[in-house]
Amino acid sequence: MSLLFVSPVPVRLTADIDPLYRWLLEPRPHIGFTANLEGKTSKGYAGLTWTAMLAQDVLRPGDGIRFDLLFGGSVNDGKHDARLPDRKDLGGNLLFHIGAEIGYQVNPAVSVSFFVDHDSNAGTARRNQGLNSLGLRLGYAL
Repeated sequence: MSLLFVSPVPVRLTADIDPLYRWLLEPRPHIGFTANLEGKTSKGYAGLTWTAMLAQDVLRPGDGIRFDLLFGGSVNDGKHDARLPDRKDLGGNLLFHIGAEIGYQVNPAVSVSFFVDHDSNAGTARRNQGLNSLGLRLGYAL
């Protein structure tokens, strides 16, 4: 599950900037978690998401294709013992969290997308097997 908030940057500061570049100045905070119900590694994460609309009014007015980039940090409950054959050694419980998402914005409130994300210590620890996730996401704006 993931929550994506509105950008804290006031619209008045970016309104006169070309939309091609505006998205870079309007990151949105996000928080989320992924729970493993089989007792393996679960994680929580937080950071910023940048969203660019690649195309608008594709099939009907108000829809579009969007691309998101995200960066932040994550915390996990993984074990750190390389001798366990069914577990990854992430090198620590605090990791970097990066990802991307491409999706279809059905209307301002509903979207569907494909996402991929990666959690890693970026080589700051001796072990760094990383944790990758991919999937489909259904979004609904409140």
